[in-house]
Amino acid sequence: MSPDDTLRLRPSYTGELGSAWQGRTDPATLAPLLAGAAERVGVPTIADRDWWQAAEPHLADHLAEAEREFGQPWPQPLLQDWFRYHRDGDRSVYEGKEFARARRVVRGILAAAVTGREDWIDEVADGLWLILEESSWCWPAHDRAFSDHGERPPRRDDPTLDLGAGEMAALVAYADRILGPAFDDRIPGLRRRIRDEVRQRIIEPYHATDWWWVGIERTTNNWNPWILSNLLAATTFLEDDEVRRSHTVAQAIQDLDRYLATLPADGAIDEGYNYFWAGAARMLEALDWLRAATDGALDATELTKVRAVVGYPASVHLREGWFFVVADGTAQSPAPQPWHLTHRWGRLIGDDTSVALAAAWRGQGAIPSVGFGALGRFMSALNDPDWMAAKPGEPAYPAVSAYQSVQVSLDRQTAGTYEGLTLGVKGGHNGEMHNHLDVGQVMVAVNGIPLLVDLGAPTYTRKTFSSERYEVLPMRSDWHNCPQPAGLLQGRGTRYAATDHAHTDDGQVSRTRMQLAGAYDLAEGDSWIREVTFDRTAATIEVRDQWQISTPGDNSIVWVVAGDVGPTETGADATGEHGALSLEWDPARATGVEVETWDLDEDPKLTDVWGEEVTRLRVSLPASGEIVTTIRQT
Repeated sequence: MSPDDTLRLRPSYTGELGSAWQGRTDPATLAPLLAGAAERVGVPTIADRDWWQAAEPHLADHLAEAEREFGQPWPQPLLQDWFRYHRDGDRSVYEGKEFARARRVVRGILAAAVTGREDWIDEVADGLWLILEESSWCWPAHDRAFSDHGERPPRRDDPTLDLGAGEMAALVAYADRILGPAFDDRIPGLRRRIRDEVRQRIIEPYHATDWWWVGIERTTNNWNPWILSNLLAATTFLEDDEVRRSHTVAQAIQDLDRYLATLPADGAIDEGYNYFWAGAARMLEALDWLRAATDGALDATELTKVRAVVGYPASVHLREGWFFVVADGTAQSPAPQPWHLTHRWGRLIGDDTSVALAAAWRGQGAIPSVGFGALGRFMSALNDPDWMAAKPGEPAYPAVSAYQSVQVSLDRQTAGTYEGLTLGVKGGHNGEMHNHLDVGQVMVAVNGIPLLVDLGAPTYTRKTFSSERYEVLPMRSDWHNCPQPAGLLQGRGTRYAATDHAHTDDGQVSRTRMQLAGAYDLAEGDSWIREVTFDRTAATIEVRDQWQISTPGDNSIVWVVAGDVGPTETGADATGEHGALSLEWDPARATGVEVETWDLDEDPKLTDVWGEEVTRLRVSLPASGEIVTTIRQT
């Protein structure tokens, strides 16, 4: 067959990948490199009995859960569940059923492959059939039926290629690869249907539309590598036409290059820790896939940006289970992540700190939870003998980690341990991906657990990615540890930024200084300088605020505490479940103190991290002046 319009290549783009792989990424050159790729990417079929029997002990928990689910009614998302997003903003009802069904299919695939039983083949086929019969694999929050056609139900004839569609394509592709021989024997025609649906829902739309997340007309984000990593798996396993396969992979390489171009040279992730796993880690998985699929012809391990990004989780790690987060992050790590990925990449590039952190998580088990990308991550972990043999150990806990590109720094009281104080400071701007209004944020952890906190992301709703985003309290600057000059919230967009930012650390004292006036709509000439000093020897953090505000309104600084606050004659005591701090300032420099609590809207995504409520301490200030807040562990 000849490439038709559905296989058009976008305008040529050459970034770091294209430059490093020059002459090897056009469709004609890729075609022979990709021949036999499905056999090289480390995903065994059900016929490989030795592999699956060896894997069985590591899959025991998932197999036990599969047995409990076997024969039960399948989760079935309904139209009214889809409409919840449009009616009241709730996206979790539909997604919850969708995710539960996908997890059950994953566990069923594992059970079928390990046991070889026909009833498990039938169980998986039932789940797959429900997926194949769905009108859309897109999640309701992302569907474009209303914007393009004025309709709320999804359109089968105009599918949206989003994160959910990519995940489903990869899931059915792995099912086809692993259980294909059994499907051929027991359910002839199922594999053809799988291929038809993936081609119509994923591969053809991918070529036909310049999706926003590709990065041609606007800056891309974590959607790019997340979708492309799944697209590569689906194409490798399901696209039997050599021309279509090579064109799709060639386009994916160009589009992945656009994502790599957005990453700063120092490896920072402006979307925060959680989005390392949902973005940069997906890029690493895509690069792993390309290296294996082409038998090493496309290898990115020497690229500077790729090497730099591997170390991000270790740089923002506080202690077991806790991370310094910005934007839509979550301070407590969610379900087990694919730490085998950073373990392997750390070994590849000689990053011992990343290897040590990954190994510290090895005690949770060799393989990640049954979540997004589960089957590929299971195979990757189980096929890595060094990871499987790794012994849990202690992370490195570097004394200082600083990312100038995003103006984020993390300083520990003592290198090699989480004990004592840890200081996190953020400058940056308010046009970052998954942005919060958090320019000037200060986080303080006690023995590795935040007490002066960044709340992180709440449960996503319709408001989250709409014009109403900054009505959500955890996104607002008055619920971050930031100044509030003239009673203003910070502005939205890249022009609202810290300026004159500088971070220094001589081993004993770290110092961060920045001008914050540019983050607000203040009168010309207004100024708010924040300088944060951490004296490790004295075990003292000082936050010095100097301001001159002519804009009408009340000035204040805010501290959000994961615990209780008790005002004192010279400041306040902050007491949490895991530690305590004293905050002291000259009372003559302030005009008032206000303490209030918030029940976190009983949002489990917040309460699971911070408990039932948090406390906000607001220190009111005059029109101009200086105040030094001294923070010590008590």
